[in-house]
Amino acid sequence: MPDHIHMVLQLMEGGNLSKVVKDFKSFTSHKINRLLNRKGSIWQEQYYDHNIRSYENLEKIAQYCHENPVRKGLVEKPEDWEFWFFKEENL
Repeated sequence: MPDHIHMVLQLMEGGNLSKVVKDFKSFTSHKINRLLNRKGSIWQEQYYDHNIRSYENLEKIAQYCHENPVRKGLVEKPEDWEFWFFKEENL
């Protein structure tokens, strides 16, 4: 998405979502700014999280993320979105 990102991730035992998000934003901001030869904020401060409690819920959330570029009019089919990545492990 040009203006936001969807991620589905599983925290390791004892993991802290706030720290993961902060580290992700910091790492990607530095990389993006370096590539664009600029400085400044990339990400908004807040983020929205959703606790996935079942495999069925995971499937719904993953499907929503996969179809988002179609809903936004960026591609005709979800599989045409080149930035989609899904790796299913330890479910």
